[in-house]
Amino acid sequence: MQVFNEIRSKTVFFSVNNSPWFWFSSTIISVISCVFIYFLKDYQNHLIKEKILLQAQRQINQKENIILKNLTEPLVWTMRKYLLSGDTLQMGIFANNLIRLKNISNVNIVNNNAKIIVSSNTANVATSALAFYAPPLLIQDSTITIMKTDKVWVVAAPIMSKNKRLATLLFDYSPNLNDLL
Repeated sequence: MQVFNEIRSKTVFFSVNNSPWFWFSSTIISVISCVFIYFLKDYQNHLIKEKILLQAQRQINQKENIILKNLTEPLVWTMRKYLLSGDTLQMGIFANNLIRLKNISNVNIVNNNAKIIVSSNTANVATSALAFYAPPLLIQDSTITIMKTDKVWVVAAPIMSKNKRLATLLFDYSPNLNDLL
C-alpha cells in the first residue's frame, strides 16, 4: 500500500496540472483573453460615444431650428413694415446690423421676381437670387431651415402682406457645435 501511495503522489506531482507547458499556455490564454476583452470594451465604448454624440447633435439641430424660426418671426414683421413703407435704406441698415451677430451671414431680401432688393453684401443687390439659392426656397409659405453644407444652414422666411407675398428673407446661419458640446 505504501508503494501505491508513493506512485500515486509521484503521478500527481507529474500530472498535467503541474506541467510547465500547462502553466505557460494558461498564462498566455489568460493574457490574450484580457487583451481581447479590453479592446472589445474599448470598441463598445467608442460606439456608445458616437451614438451619444449623434443624438446630441440631432437634438441641438432641432433646438437651433426652433430658435431660428423664433428669431425670424420678428425679423419678418420688421422687414414687412419697411417693405410696405418702401424704406429700403432702413432694411439695408437692419440687414447689416443682423450680420454682426455671431453666426449669421449673407442676409438677403428677395422679391417675387427672384431679384435681390436688399442685401448685406451690396454687390448682390439687383442680381438674381437663383445664383445663390434654390428656387423652392423663394416660394415657401412658412419659415424653413435647410442645410446648405455641413456647416451652413439657409433660413428662408416669407414676408407676407394680408393677401400676397411681398418678398422672402434669406440668411445663412453657421452653427458652432464646438461651443455647444
